[in-house]
Amino acid sequence: MKMTRVLLLVSCLLCWNAVPAAGQKSERDSALALANQGRNGEAIPLLERLVASDSTDTFILEKLGLSLLKVSATYTDPASRRQQRVRARSMFEKAVRLGSKSEQIRALVESMPADGGVDPTYSANAGVDDAMQKAEAAFSAGDYRLAFTLYQKALALDPNLYTAALFSGDTYVHTPNVDSAYVWYARATQINPDRETAWRYWSDVLLKNGNVDEAGVKAIETMIAEPYSRFSRSALSSWAEKAKVQVGFPRISLAPGTAASPSAPARLAYDSVRSAFKGADETGGTAFRTAYPSETKYRHSLREELAALQAAYRVDPANSATINLRKMDEAGVLESFVLIAGADEGVSQDYVDYRRSHRDNIRKFWTAFVIGAPYK
Repeated sequence: MKMTRVLLLVSCLLCWNAVPAAGQKSERDSALALANQGRNGEAIPLLERLVASDSTDTFILEKLGLSLLKVSATYTDPASRRQQRVRARSMFEKAVRLGSKSEQIRALVESMPADGGVDPTYSANAGVDDAMQKAEAAFSAGDYRLAFTLYQKALALDPNLYTAALFSGDTYVHTPNVDSAYVWYARATQINPDRETAWRYWSDVLLKNGNVDEAGVKAIETMIAEPYSRFSRSALSSWAEKAKVQVGFPRISLAPGTAASPSAPARLAYDSVRSAFKGADETGGTAFRTAYPSETKYRHSLREELAALQAAYRVDPANSATINLRKMDEAGVLESFVLIAGADEGVSQDYVDYRRSHRDNIRKFWTAFVIGAPYK
């Protein structure tokens, strides 16, 4: 998804926070109330004054950045839109430097180009893209009814346009019919279940509405879709905090030995398998070339790590350092553990292929071995 629009919905979700109590009249309360109502153009001057008077208020910095980003879509001049995105990113950067704990804000800093990037396009079909661009402008201006109509026009022209379904759901976030958002998030996940965004938005709105258990289900689907995304992790951590549930991977201890304390048999078995895969040159060992015949350069892989961990626990199956490996392997989730808890740049390349046929295994790993941290 184009990052500009990702941020716009994040702003919708974050604005559910810190609603001022009735009767409060401070400038901070007024600014937040305006932002919460989607009146970002009016909120920005107040937020800017608050930042000028206290440049260490991370929440206000985040709100100002989000408001700037929302308003950017209403500008007719591309250069002005870009300038606003640059300003928005600078607010997020300041908030992060000051210690913002928001995973979403940190993810936005990582994903937004420092120069503001280019305006998003949604389709090569001119009619579809025009409808989406007009819908975005209407959404940013707070005209959610018009935005919904235009998103639906785009979806009618292209029934497989993920963003049209996703953004249709967004238009209900600020309305009394917020539950209608779920219908369109569900439609987006049907179009593409392997994008995290709709699952995350769905989880966030459920969480805000107090549907904690169902929000957890969707947060897990977010992680199944894109486990390496900071946005996905933000959904899971938000749910876990609200649900007061621990999240932790099974504990494994295969520390390498030292001169004073030689490696345990399990570690020696692990190292032996990995050496066989790595080989003596960049093409990898026989084990790697056999497992990945189409690849010409060695990389750390799922099959290597899986074989090494299996060798480790089979050498010493009752050891406290390896017993969780055996439990996961017997449950059919050891591959998921490798791909999620132990993935590096090489291993992560195997995730998409594995997910294609093993979604249930990945879900089982999250629900039975991570949520609640039963084996931590």
